[in-house]
Amino acid sequence: MPVLMRPACQRLLVMTLLLQLFGGVPLLGGVHPWAEAAENTEEQSRFCVGFLYCRETKGDATSTQAFLYLYSTEERGSFSRLTLIPFYSREMNPAEDYLRQSVLWPLGIFERRGDASYFQLLPVYWHAESPSRRYTVFAPAYVHYATGDRSYTYLVPFYGHHQRGDHYHRYYVLGPVAIATYDKQTDRKEWDILFPLFHYGADRNGYETRILPLYFSGQNHKEGRWYRYLLPFYGQSVTPQTSLTYVFPLYGLLTDASTQETRISVLGLPPLPRTADPALAFYEHASTPTFYSDRLFPIYRYSYSTTDDLRQLDLIVLFQMKTSPAFTTHRLFPLYSYEHDRQENRLGWALLGIDRFSLAGYGYDAKTTWHQVMPLYRVTEDLTTQTYSTDALGFGPLSFFRYWKSPEGLGHRLFPLYQYDHPEADEWHWSALLSGPLSLYRHDAKGNSVRDRFFPLYDWRRNGDWREFSFLGVSDFALFYQESGPTLFANHLFPLYRYRHDLAADDVTMETLFVHRHHSTPEKGDDRFLLLWEASWQRQQPGWELDLLGIKPVTWFHHESSPTLTADRLFPFYGYQSIPTGEWRLSLLGFPPRVRAFAWSLYEQSHSPTYFLTRLFPLYRFERNDETKEVNWSALLLYRHVETESHLLDTLPPIHEYERDDATGMMELNLVGLKPITLFNYGRGHDASHSYLFPLYDYDRAGEASRFSMIGWPKIGTLPTLSLFERVNTPSLTAHRLFPIYRYRRDEEAKTRDWDALLLWWHRETEQQMRNVFLPIVDIAHDRQRDEREVGVLGIRPLTLFRYQSSPIGYSHSVALLYKYSAEAEHQRLSVLGLPHNRSGPALSLFALDRTPSAITHRFFPLYRYASDEQSETLDWHALFLWWHWHTEFGARTIILPLADIERDIQKDSSRVSLVGFPRIGDMPALTLFNREHTPLFSTHRFFPVYHYSYDRAQDGTSWNALWLYWHQADPRHTRDTFFPLVSVWRDHSTQAWSLSALGMEPVSLAHFSGSPTGGRNRFSPLWDYEREGSSWSLSFAGVRPLSLFCHEQTTTGTTDHLIPLWWHVDSPTESRNV
Repeated sequence: MPVLMRPACQRLLVMTLLLQLFGGVPLLGGVHPWAEAAENTEEQSRFCVGFLYCRETKGDATSTQAFLYLYSTEERGSFSRLTLIPFYSREMNPAEDYLRQSVLWPLGIFERRGDASYFQLLPVYWHAESPSRRYTVFAPAYVHYATGDRSYTYLVPFYGHHQRGDHYHRYYVLGPVAIATYDKQTDRKEWDILFPLFHYGADRNGYETRILPLYFSGQNHKEGRWYRYLLPFYGQSVTPQTSLTYVFPLYGLLTDASTQETRISVLGLPPLPRTADPALAFYEHASTPTFYSDRLFPIYRYSYSTTDDLRQLDLIVLFQMKTSPAFTTHRLFPLYSYEHDRQENRLGWALLGIDRFSLAGYGYDAKTTWHQVMPLYRVTEDLTTQTYSTDALGFGPLSFFRYWKSPEGLGHRLFPLYQYDHPEADEWHWSALLSGPLSLYRHDAKGNSVRDRFFPLYDWRRNGDWREFSFLGVSDFALFYQESGPTLFANHLFPLYRYRHDLAADDVTMETLFVHRHHSTPEKGDDRFLLLWEASWQRQQPGWELDLLGIKPVTWFHHESSPTLTADRLFPFYGYQSIPTGEWRLSLLGFPPRVRAFAWSLYEQSHSPTYFLTRLFPLYRFERNDETKEVNWSALLLYRHVETESHLLDTLPPIHEYERDDATGMMELNLVGLKPITLFNYGRGHDASHSYLFPLYDYDRAGEASRFSMIGWPKIGTLPTLSLFERVNTPSLTAHRLFPIYRYRRDEEAKTRDWDALLLWWHRETEQQMRNVFLPIVDIAHDRQRDEREVGVLGIRPLTLFRYQSSPIGYSHSVALLYKYSAEAEHQRLSVLGLPHNRSGPALSLFALDRTPSAITHRFFPLYRYASDEQSETLDWHALFLWWHWHTEFGARTIILPLADIERDIQKDSSRVSLVGFPRIGDMPALTLFNREHTPLFSTHRFFPVYHYSYDRAQDGTSWNALWLYWHQADPRHTRDTFFPLVSVWRDHSTQAWSLSALGMEPVSLAHFSGSPTGGRNRFSPLWDYEREGSSWSLSFAGVRPLSLFCHEQTTTGTTDHLIPLWWHVDSPTESRNV
């Protein structure tokens, strides 16, 4: 293509030169050229020979252009400029010591301004120098920058040097591979290898060493501290105040010399210094001169403080005990809780619950006293407010009987019979048959206000001189209602009549059978008979309305008269409105006119001193407005003419539309069609014009910008022009195309150039990138800024059959779905048969290889995967997703689905074997038939569901079961044997206590027998229940205490008997009661 275009370009250049010579010959013969005649004045002169030569002088400035502006000069005072496009340019000003030269701009540039100079040779060399800074760049390998006493030098990627004065130096070898730092002032030395993995630094004060992420050590002589960590297993840190040593996860030791504190943790995280929070470990021991704490999670926690002589013991979260000289607290959740605060004189206990949320309880303090046996009763007394309340057979407000008393009054109720409330001396309420506002009978009295109601017969109220009575209903919603007072009288008998007379406002309202209504006040009145008439009048000023046959506002006849408006209507024949200012409106055959609204009628006429309107639908409409000097008329809903002082619009769709605006100078004409789709359009405005003749041409001009298109759709809005030929010219943009032959676009502002031919050859070029596409053979791209190249064959990137990429750090090549190979520095990757890898993402291919100097990974899906890392000493591989193997320096694990799961941890000295099932995931147990685990403190093995055995060496405890029916648990203190659901035996060797449960598990069992040196129990539910504790005993028959048919209970404080529902007997040293 370029070979074919070269003769045409040569012929165009020769023709241009001949035209310039033809324009210059008459000038040499003494004849002035057409528009280039020389202008000679005292201050300005201009002499031109066509486009070959032109010289212009303005004051002290002289400029010259020659050879189609390829050669130009300028002199202005001491400043001079010489340009030979595109080879050479020079700017010089000796007065300012300024010189700038460029060769093949912007490839070579030299500039000097005073003491500063700059030189560039694109794209490889830059150099700048000034008194404050200096830099040199030789792309892509060498960079030097210096400012003040600091300098930076790089030989990418091999060498780097930072310097600060004569005392500080930092050297780089292969980037972060090796870094060395020296500071003579502080005697500081640092070495980094593979930054930030390995680091060593030392000065006069100490040293520091790290090997991420495993090893950290350091020492500071000035602060007197040192540390050493081998994460996450070992660590030691010493400061003048604290010392921390741990071996994770076995133990941790922390000592604090300032507080004389010592903390030890076992099996977990070590304790943290400078904090009182417990360590996340199974066992922790802490001690100070005034405090002692010991914890074995989740078994127990014991602490003792000598400051306030406080002891605290927690067992398995359920039992808690606190004792001190000031208070005593112990709780066994959810059986009981007890608290006694001697300092604040507070005592409380609760059974089967906590505090007041319990089945039975008692408590008192300086303000309140309460005791309860739920749901039988609850008694509360507030000594501060001197209030007293009793609830029986229920919970609080939901109890059947409730009694309360205060200094102001009292109340009691028996649901649902009655309720009595006397809150104040002059106020009392009582109701029967349900309570509150929903009761059938209710009587309320407060001062002079009395109300008596028996629903739904009557409702009577009295408040001073005011009376209210209703019969067969409530208040206004009654069959008969009467209300009377000094200023009001009203009554009604539904549905016959309603009468109301307000004596103070002289307001009377009367309604009869919902048909007739009469309302009268001193200012106005109205009378209405449904569907026949409705009239209203004003008493203090002339004005009245009358409507016949209908309901307002839809009535057949309407007349309205007032000082501001007169209106008549006889629907649908006519409507008329008039106001005193001389304005009136008339409508015929339709809806009447409304104020400032369109009248839906066939004929309408409106008149005012400055406005006139007449219309007869659909023949014509004429409107004239003398204020705006506007005339608007139309005919047959097609022709329209609008005219003002500066605007004219005349339209007859679809023949023509003409619009002119003298104020803006705009004019537009459209023929044959409706805007915006017309056959012909012409318009002009200020410094702009447009026209088109569909589908031949379309032309737009706005200032210096113009657009011309042929054979196609004209341009609509911002949408592209759908035409065969288009040309666009702006000061910075040139574009033209002939579809589908070629397209050319050049943007001087964005510095881009695009062209394509026959939709097959594309060329895109910017300052940073260039791309050439010849469909469907090749696609070539070059990124000049990043020096990256990419070639695609048979397709368009990125969807090409073959693809090649290169950059300064590596290269890659691939064949779609077959393979991809990439190499970046020492990192090599290969993907075969599938979706290849992309950057650092994984490859979705059958075979993949990833290799670095220290690690290698390769797989063939789904046969196998192999990964080895020499740096971390790990080895992972699996085959057919059935056989997995992991190996590290701390242990190994092998899984063979679904046969075996074998794991060994060398660091923890533990091992585990699981057979036939699902392997263990995380901390979840392994779902296998056989499982065996061994640690230094614990051993267990099982064969599901035959047996399960475990032994705890720390507590010398043994637990095993068979077929999930027989359990055996034993330790040095307790022994329990259970054969579910027949029998369960428990023994306590220290207290010589025992228990036997049959047909269930305690407490849900039919029979239970227990004994101890101080008591015993014999129960066979629901027949009998006998219990003895010291000198107290109880016996019940037919039920569960305390809801049994018969119960006898004897304690040191009294005797209680009941035979439900016949009698209840309570006997104590202070009282005796029989019910």
